[in-house]
Amino acid sequence: MARFLIGAWPYSGHVHPSVWLARVLRRRGHEVAFYTGAMPQRPVEEEGFTRFGFDRLARALSEATGLGDGSDAPPLYEALTRRYTSFDEPSPFARLRRTRALYREMIAGTLDAQVEDLERIRQSWRPDVIVADPFLWAPFVVLHETQDAPVAVFSFYAGCLVPGADAPPAGMGLPSPRRPGARWRSAIARLASAPFGRANQRDVDRVRRRHGLAPLGMPVAAWLGRMPLHLVCSSPEFDYERRDLPPAVQYVGPCGWDGPAMEPRPEWLAAGPGARPLVYVSEGTAQVRAPVLLKTAVEAFREIPADVVMTTGRHRDPAQIGPLPANVRVERFVPQGDLLPRVRLMVTNGGSNSVRGALQAGVPLVVVPMEWDQLENAQRVAEAGAGLRVPLARCTPASLRAAVERVLEGGTFKQRAERIAASFARYGNGARAAELLEALAERRAPERTA
Repeated sequence: MARFLIGAWPYSGHVHPSVWLARVLRRRGHEVAFYTGAMPQRPVEEEGFTRFGFDRLARALSEATGLGDGSDAPPLYEALTRRYTSFDEPSPFARLRRTRALYREMIAGTLDAQVEDLERIRQSWRPDVIVADPFLWAPFVVLHETQDAPVAVFSFYAGCLVPGADAPPAGMGLPSPRRPGARWRSAIARLASAPFGRANQRDVDRVRRRHGLAPLGMPVAAWLGRMPLHLVCSSPEFDYERRDLPPAVQYVGPCGWDGPAMEPRPEWLAAGPGARPLVYVSEGTAQVRAPVLLKTAVEAFREIPADVVMTTGRHRDPAQIGPLPANVRVERFVPQGDLLPRVRLMVTNGGSNSVRGALQAGVPLVVVPMEWDQLENAQRVAEAGAGLRVPLARCTPASLRAAVERVLEGGTFKQRAERIAASFARYGNGARAAELLEALAERRAPERTA
């Protein structure tokens, strides 16, 4: 038996795949604990895992941003989401400033606090392996070289963030560089984003110097490819068939947790499928913003010959959506595992858990991305032929309805989604990730006992 410490930012897209991985590791006889902040629904605790909180880290976030009172509590992380949300900024320079602030204040700016928390956990709990999401940097840029437990990346992104010639710079949702025009766009984007990467690298190097470490000498994303193990919750078929990645990078398919085992199934869902196709519309489970996509979808689907289920997320009141047509039902949350087998199409803003969950069930998508991982996921859905991407700026009731009708009528979208589902199934929904982590723990076991 080995001990695995999983670190993740307290947002559903980061935590939920990690909870599923932890469940698989526990079934295989291992002990798992989490280092993460407090979440409203407490998924880590509900699954019975120990949670070490963001103690020093929460104080550092409050000090840097003026948000919260320094305690590890859900309102702090909800306020941070609002602070760094940029999709509704009219200026690209304003969006860039918010993104730079996110890295400066939250990701690189809290490295010392992360190290302090993690060192205290290491001394008391003694993990054999530290596993962390790719935006919790301290395990990779400090602990990897200052302590003996091996460190692994567990990336919830549907595309690998390690840079290379086969993919455009991450974060912009650009096409894959397969054609000359796309290659030029990728090259220009790399040049334009280089100052941003260098600024992050300087922030990290200042922390590394305080710990007696040499400068990274490369962007942080490239450094993550040098960890002993870098797991990506995807498949090559959904990630541009990349052939430019280092050996440490391993695809492991989706780790599809969408709620505790005891989550009640809605009575209306237990009634069985209806005669008309079912369309599922979601902006994710942890949204705090205005329901832009949901309101557009209500208008788009008033006359559509289909039944529609919308979820607002647990933080928002369904009454925000307004008057509903007879064919639309709105809930705060419905377990995807219960709903998706009945769904013909999913409309989403493109969060990683939503997109992977739909594709794992062979369900095609219409994606209206807003920011963060959503842009990358939307582009991958489009290039895989498993659905359509509708730009937010052009998402009207008419354009959304046209996209939905095209996907519902076109059989190739369903076939391509099923192809991605088959590629995901190769990895056993967490089994391959667990095997690779076990091998990493065994590889270092003689060193720990020497």
